[in-house]
Amino acid sequence: MRQRGWSRLAVAAAWVVALGACLSRDVTEPGADGRAITLLVRADVSASGVATVAVEVTAPDITTPLVFNIPIANGIASGTITLPTGSNRTITMRAFDAGGVETHRGAVTVNILPGSNPTIALVLAPLAGDVPIDVTLGSFVVTVTPAADTLPVGGTATLTATIVDVNGDPVIEPVTWATLDPDIATVASTGDRTAQVTAVGPGTTSVVAAFGGSGGSAAIVVSAPPTVQLVAGGFTAPLYVTQPPGDTSRLFVVEQPGRIRVILNGTLLPTPFLDITTVVRSVGFEEGLLSMAFHPNYANNGHFFVFYTDPSGNLQVVRYTVSPDPDVANAVSALTILSVSHPVFDNHNGGLVKFGPDGFLYIGMGDGGGGGDPDGNGQDSTALLGKILRIDVNAGSPYVVP
Repeated sequence: MRQRGWSRLAVAAAWVVALGACLSRDVTEPGADGRAITLLVRADVSASGVATVAVEVTAPDITTPLVFNIPIANGIASGTITLPTGSNRTITMRAFDAGGVETHRGAVTVNILPGSNPTIALVLAPLAGDVPIDVTLGSFVVTVTPAADTLPVGGTATLTATIVDVNGDPVIEPVTWATLDPDIATVASTGDRTAQVTAVGPGTTSVVAAFGGSGGSAAIVVSAPPTVQLVAGGFTAPLYVTQPPGDTSRLFVVEQPGRIRVILNGTLLPTPFLDITTVVRSVGFEEGLLSMAFHPNYANNGHFFVFYTDPSGNLQVVRYTVSPDPDVANAVSALTILSVSHPVFDNHNGGLVKFGPDGFLYIGMGDGGGGGDPDGNGQDSTALLGKILRIDVNAGSPYVVP
């Protein structure tokens, strides 16, 4: 048996036992700046007869050496050591076989920085006729996605953290989340590496995911609530606002008595886009011209659709076409698309027409009125009332069922 200091079996075996006792305590002492850092240690020991790997850290300001066991699994020694930041940290590593005999040894003196540290390379030289063991020590890299997000007050976002070790391999472990300013945004873990951010107040802050002494962050900007701005006034019972596809200069305002007004670059035009007050009944509080929808191809065909109650109280969906003046519709271009009888009650008319992403026109029909749908139209599959209808206004005249 070799008789060289740490290689003696009895001393080595006793030291390994001591390591097990130290492992449960995670002992560290504050360095010069009072901060600690965690480094990943990794070594391939599959080509040797190594059964135990231990790390000892000493420094002028560390009164008691720090000792760590590094677990071995499938021929890879991999674990973490936590030590105070500062200069002249001597990291000594020793490897032992199953009998407690020291087989390899190596040491390096480095400065340990707060945050991420560059990779430290260390070679454990064989003490007797064995291959050397290459060791890497370094910080984890934690990345948070998305790296930045903007939220309104009360808005939420989901963040995901990924961890990569010193060798570039993913680490599947939980992270710890924190927010630098909870008055701007709070963060709550929703999984091992996911979290929900909730915007609290206007400003900019960072949300941090930490693991093994390293951290990644996401910049969170919380926008101030929008201020209320009067765009235009002078309307009579405005119910609905829309604009043609791709048109950013005009707003079209639907007035319940039967007019559509145009706001051009913030100015209300004096001439209505469409005035059909003579064919619209709006004496009931839910009757009138209720909405409009521009055809997805309005720029080329000039078609738009309106929903209103006629003088008999019936529900009308009618197509109109714009005139050569883009701010005035052709009032005599009316083409009735759908007419639904609604003669008894003046409420529950529905009223929304809107094109879906499938290019079809969707129509919200009221149930016919009266409290509690006394005619049962909502549950009658043969009645158009009390339904959301979908029609194709492109494949036939006036429409076809998709």
